Amino acid sequence: MRVIKRILQIIVAIIIIVIISPIFLLAMLLIVLTSRHSPIYKGKRVGENGKIFFMYKLRTLRVGAESEIKARLLKEGDPYITPIGGVLRKLKIDELPQLLNVIKGEMNFIGPRPIRPIFYDYFLESLPHFRDKFTIKPGLTGLAQVMGDYQTPVIEKLRYEIFYNTHKNLFLDMKIILLTIKLLTENLFARGKKL
Repeated sequence: MRVIKRILQIIVAIIIIVIISPIFLLAMLLIVLTSRHSPIYKGKRVGENGKIFFMYKLRTLRVGAESEIKARLLKEGDPYITPIGGVLRKLKIDELPQLLNVIKGEMNFIGPRPIRPIFYDYFLESLPHFRDKFTIKPGLTGLAQVMGDYQTPVIEKLRYEIFYNTHKNLFLDMKIILLTIKLLTENLFARGKKL
């Protein structure tokens, strides 16, 4: 069953990459034109069983920003976020390169979000059961993402992620996928109205 799931995830990831390639290429072109740097960002993240891997994203921050930000979350309009980066983050387009992490087997479509090592070390000391978040591969989306948002307190996200890890099933996965599509659609239309 695990092998079938893995093959299906690779096939679906490749299909999505082909379908969204025009959006992906346009986003990369805009990043290069506005920042003069590589459009793909590769950052260290903690995944399954605390293993470090490199997660891919479209560049939305100034070069070197992550080392300056240290252990804090970004806010909308944060000076570290580039103008085009703000749009890409709002529409979640910056997450598209993580399909490569799915193909490589470092991530699943659904699971707890991977985090930066600096957060991992901090929360291991301050939150009981934080290690339980990492018993499965991280995901592009997850229960914590559809039930909360980027600014949701870590303790709440952790409850959702541990719940998913211990209760995951096909019905819950389908519900998360549908809620993710709903949220992406709402973000797209909300952004379109502002433009």
